[in-house]
Amino acid sequence: MAYDEIWTDGAPIADYDAAYDNGGSIADAASFLPRWQAEAHAFREGLAAAGRAELAVSYGEKARQHYDLFLPESEPKGLVVFVHGGYWKARDIGDWSHLAGGALAKGFAVALPEYTLCPEAAIPEITREIGRFLDQVAARIEGSIRLSGHSAGGHLVTRMLCLDAPIAAETVARIDRTASISGCHDLRPIMLTGMNAILGLDEQMARAESPALLEPRAGIDLLCLAGGAELPEFRRQNALLANAWHGFGGRTRAAEIAGRHHFDIVDDLIDPASEPRRLSDRRGLTDPAMWRAHRAPAVARRFHRTITRRRPAARPRLRPARAAAAAPCAASRSPARAFSTARGAPGPVPRDTASANAGYGCRTRRRPPL
Repeated sequence: MAYDEIWTDGAPIADYDAAYDNGGSIADAASFLPRWQAEAHAFREGLAAAGRAELAVSYGEKARQHYDLFLPESEPKGLVVFVHGGYWKARDIGDWSHLAGGALAKGFAVALPEYTLCPEAAIPEITREIGRFLDQVAARIEGSIRLSGHSAGGHLVTRMLCLDAPIAAETVARIDRTASISGCHDLRPIMLTGMNAILGLDEQMARAESPALLEPRAGIDLLCLAGGAELPEFRRQNALLANAWHGFGGRTRAAEIAGRHHFDIVDDLIDPASEPRRLSDRRGLTDPAMWRAHRAPAVARRFHRTITRRRPAARPRLRPARAAAAAPCAASRSPARAFSTARGAPGPVPRDTASANAGYGCRTRRRPPL
């Protein structure tokens, strides 16, 4: 039986810098930041003129410990947080203000936190800064709290869902859903990139700060969203966390938007009716039409088959003697057997193990269920 490989051909990563170089993989990458900055500036100016923007509100003593808060026209329904990316070492909230537009139009207040960058602060310190910011802004806005973050920001918001998250219990109780957009959920491969000279990750820190290696709180609602045209490592990281946290008493989902890459995956956040906004709705991923349209084609086909096919009729049992004789033949021709012996692989690889261990000098592959 044929199978589809997902995200990667399973070969070891030869160049970790290239594997995590988002800008280098996008043809017009240089055009995005100037456009974002111009749109963000115009957005801030418009809301400030209307008296609906509070800029550079301090939540700590350090220069970058501040946030921007944007308010809807009426009483906020709740609070949406967007944490920017930049591999914990670059970018400013002033580049992303306009991404608050979609949530504002739905009646939510939106806060964008700044944080101290590496190497001035290590990643555990940045995690604590985001926790401190959340506690402060949560005290100002009533209602539910919805977290979202892009790239390194996806890492930071999912860290807030872990049992050891540095936030108050009152804040935890109000977080009703989280979206990690192209998030970094396992930091160990990033230790092997050249940027680690700035990040300063070691094995102990990478393990302690990787959401995929930590336990989530019960009752979380997490969407991991990536672009279908992203680098294989980001597609793997996207699915990894949803798989790793499934079964811990919460709702976890992984989705992809076909054709989107690491930069344009966030552009639709300005539109309240956009697909990222719809996908983050609890109802969005229960609609088969949305799954078929927006997840990777192979995953969508499997989902469709799952909800439409009939259960096959039970096969008659073989008598013990005949079953023992037939077992070696069945094993030798089964797809799982053929898959596990290709290129010397030692045996069938569990789905989570394959995605978690990709990129550590071994060949890993995933295939759909038979």
